[in-house]
Amino acid sequence: MIKNYLYNASYQILLLLLPFITVPYVTRVLGDDALGTFAFSISITQYFVLFSALGVQMYGSRAIAQARDSRESVSKTFLEIYKLQLLSSALTFTVFALLFFREGNAIYFAQSLYLIGIMFDITWLYVGVEDFKKIAIRNGVIKLVSVIGIFTLVKSPDDLLLYTIILSLSVAAGQMVMFWGIKKQVDYIPTKWPDSFKHLLPVLVLFVPPLSIGIYTFLDKFFLGTLTDSLSDVAIYDTGQKVIRMVLAVVSALSIVVMPRVANQLATNDTTSARRNLEKSFQFVSIIGFAFGFGLIAIAKEFVPWFFGEEFTGVIDVFYYSALLIIPVGISNVFGFQYLVAVGQQKKYAISTIAAAVASISLNLLLIPYYGYIGASITILLVETIGALLLVYFSRDFFDLRKMFKPYGWLLTASFLMVLVVRVIGAWLGVGITTTFVQVILGAVVYLVFLTLVHVIDYKEVQAIVKRIIKR
Repeated sequence: MIKNYLYNASYQILLLLLPFITVPYVTRVLGDDALGTFAFSISITQYFVLFSALGVQMYGSRAIAQARDSRESVSKTFLEIYKLQLLSSALTFTVFALLFFREGNAIYFAQSLYLIGIMFDITWLYVGVEDFKKIAIRNGVIKLVSVIGIFTLVKSPDDLLLYTIILSLSVAAGQMVMFWGIKKQVDYIPTKWPDSFKHLLPVLVLFVPPLSIGIYTFLDKFFLGTLTDSLSDVAIYDTGQKVIRMVLAVVSALSIVVMPRVANQLATNDTTSARRNLEKSFQFVSIIGFAFGFGLIAIAKEFVPWFFGEEFTGVIDVFYYSALLIIPVGISNVFGFQYLVAVGQQKKYAISTIAAAVASISLNLLLIPYYGYIGASITILLVETIGALLLVYFSRDFFDLRKMFKPYGWLLTASFLMVLVVRVIGAWLGVGITTTFVQVILGAVVYLVFLTLVHVIDYKEVQAIVKRIIKR
C-alpha cells in the first residue's frame, strides 16, 4: 500500500507542481476577465461531467477490489460496469451538444473534450486492482506535454480558446491511453445489458455524493458570476481555490489507495487490519491537513503578489477565509470515502453531502451578493466542515473517536508555532520568491520537529517506512 501511495502521491504532487509553473504565466498572459470566462464556463461543463460519470468511479473501484481475487470476476464486473458508463456518457454528451454546440459557444465546444474523456475513463479499474503505477506514469507524461503546449502556444487573452483546448484535450488523452495494455487486467467476456443494469441502482446511490459535492465546488463560481456580475471575482476565487484544491489533492491521494484495500479486507472479514489502516490514514491526513491549511494562510501575504501578480492580490483573502477547508476534507475522505463507501454504507455518505449542498446553496445566496468572493470562501469552509462532522457522527460506532482526535491539540499548537515563525520571516524579508522558499522550509521544520518531540509523529515508524521504500 505504501508503494501505491507513493505512485499516486507522486502523480498528485506532479499535478500540484505543474500549475505552480503555469499559473503565474497564465494569470499574466490571459488576465482576470479571460480566466473568469473560463472558470464560469467550466463550472457549467463540470455538471455534465458529473452526470456523464455517474457514480462509476467510486462504485467501480470498490466492485473491482471486491472481485479481484478472480480474473474472470474482474473481467465480467469491469465489462458490465463499463457498458453502463458508455451509455451514460453518450447520452450526456448528446444533451450537452444540443444545448451548447451553436455559433458563439466555441469554448463549450472545446470543453466537450472533457465529456469524451469520460467515455474512456477506466482509471477505476486500475484503482480496484491497485495498479497505481500505470495511472501515475501515463497521465504524468501527458500533463507534462500539456504544460509545454501552454507555454508554447498561449500568448494573449485572445488565446483563451486554445488554452481551453489544451487543458481539455490533455484530460481526454489521459483517459484514452489507459486502454493501452488493458488485456493484462481483463479478458473479454460477453455480457448482456441486464447484467449491466443490475449495477445501475448502486451506481446512482453513489452518484449522489459527487453530485452534491459538485453543487458546492462548482455552483459557487456560477453564483459569483451571476449574483455579482463580476468575472473578476470569479477569477480571483477560482484561482485561490485551484491552489487549495491542488494542495488538497496530495492529502486525498491516500484515500484512493486505502479504499480498495479496506474494501478487500472487509470483504474477507479482516476488520482489525482495516481499522488499523484507517486510523493510520486519519493520522496522516490530519498532520498534512493542518500543515497545509495553516501554511497557506501563513505565506499568503508574501506569496500571492509575486506568484499571481498584482491583479490577483484578492487571492490572499481567499486563502485567509478558506484554506483551512483542507482539514475537514481530509477528515471526510477517511470517514466517508475510505470507510463508509468501502463498507457499502453509501447512503450515510450521501446524506452528509446532500446536507452540505443545501447549506452551500443557502449560504452562497446569503453571502455572495454582499461579500463576493470572500462570501464564497467563507461558505466553502463552513460547508466542508458540516459534511465532515456528519461523516464522523455516522462512523462513530466503528472508530475510537477520542483516541483519534486526541492529537488535535498538539496539531493546533504546532500550527500556531509554524504560523508565528512564518509571519516573522515574512515581515522581515518582504514579498518575493526567496521569502516564500524560506517560509516553507523553516515552517515545515518547526512543525515537524515539534510534533516529533511530543510523539505525535513516531520517528522510528517513519524511519522503518523509509527503509522499506528504499528496499523497494
